[in-house]
Amino acid sequence: MASIRWLVSLSLAAALGGCGTSATAEERASLLGIWTPTDRSGRIITFHDDGVFGYRYFATLRLYWELGSQGEIKLSSLDGGVRWSCYYTLVDGLLRIDKGNGETCVTPGSTPPKPMPLEFIRGQ
Repeated sequence: MASIRWLVSLSLAAALGGCGTSATAEERASLLGIWTPTDRSGRIITFHDDGVFGYRYFATLRLYWELGSQGEIKLSSLDGGVRWSCYYTLVDGLLRIDKGNGETCVTPGSTPPKPMPLEFIRGQ
């Protein structure tokens, strides 16, 4: 009886796991390229196909990126250390990225700080 319950629980967990909203190849492809901020600050971001994310302020911060589920972008430092979870929406060509609460997702440790803008349009 215990083994039947275990099998039912395992089957249920597998079924629910399959219902998750993991990122698709199309979602990943929709982010690739250069994005220009709508605030005209010149602080562009780039999503490279090889998993590198760039944020240009007066220097370029290079991170790794991958998509999570439900609009999540996971960023990590190139040495695998620091990690951020950011959330994005892409509607009618407008890309919005934040921490999920309206705050900027990435602020490099520079003086003065150069927080990443919140909204971008596809660059040329």
